Amino acid sequence: MLVVDDTYEETEHHVGPIQDHFLNQLSRANFYGAGSKYVPREPQLVDGKVKLNCVANVYQLESIEGSESRFTIKVRLYLFWELNYDEHPDLKQKYLELAEASEYYSLRNPEVKDLMLQHGEMFPMLKFFNGTHVEKEGEDSIRLYAGQNGGMIFWNYAARVQLKETFEFHEFPFDKQALSITLQQDNSINWDHFDLSVCMVQLHFDAIDQPEYELLSPSSKSIIKQRKIYLPV
Repeated sequence: MLVVDDTYEETEHHVGPIQDHFLNQLSRANFYGAGSKYVPREPQLVDGKVKLNCVANVYQLESIEGSESRFTIKVRLYLFWELNYDEHPDLKQKYLELAEASEYYSLRNPEVKDLMLQHGEMFPMLKFFNGTHVEKEGEDSIRLYAGQNGGMIFWNYAARVQLKETFEFHEFPFDKQALSITLQQDNSINWDHFDLSVCMVQLHFDAIDQPEYELLSPSSKSIIKQRKIYLPV
């Protein structure tokens, strides 16, 4: 299941091989003109801000606890935004040829840590606004793209998040709840630099493991500086 631009769409056909990586699907679709000589371009701005695209992949909904006003998910966030190599000479010298030589260059773990340490101002920080406990899972992953449509940086990471929720029961036990995930920028250094957009929500086909609940079509909505994702059950 997925949501694109607030419109729910679903397909019964595989868009790629089973277990295929989401970013590989984008690469094969020539998503950003990658794998060719880098051609800088004017930034694509939204009200003067760089568009920060976010894809939320909810791959497990562990527990829904109405009596405790909370639920827990495992989610992977894919964040991608334009990268002007000319504004970062050290990155251009170190990575541009590597990115041009193939569809992308995937940084190794030491390179990821070094990049985030040396260029922390480049990276947005997203906060789960209604989160009560957030635990990162695994390592951060970064890909650098370069091609005829400019440069892009793709950053993804996974987390186990406990979120608070107000449950309003009207027709118990046959009821419907809209579980919400609220994302908000949380880095004062650059929160005026990015315009956050949740452009897609992905759900694993068996994300929910509680037989008393059925997961329905997701949706997303912008509220002032926050982006809300709704998981109706």
